[in-house]
Amino acid sequence: MRPENLHAAQHAREDFRNTTMEDVARMAERMPWGTPREVAERIIALGDHTGANTVQVGFNRGAMPQEMFLEQIRRFARDVLPIVQAHQVAHVPAA
Repeated sequence: MRPENLHAAQHAREDFRNTTMEDVARMAERMPWGTPREVAERIIALGDHTGANTVQVGFNRGAMPQEMFLEQIRRFARDVLPIVQAHQVAHVPAA
């Protein structure tokens, strides 16, 4: 890690260490976490709300073991992506 990024990484690590289950529940309300169906529904709801027919997805590995991380990507591709791809945004809010 670059020295200039060390402070930010330490801050993020401390935030994570102090995270409570209540914090996780609060974050889950705005993050696409949950079962594959719940994740797809949250992504679709956000697309419908914004009128976006394209979604950019990023995965954060964190400290997850490599094989577990790859399985999460495979699971997303197998169980979530087809649901999201089948959805068409019908209404684009006025700019």
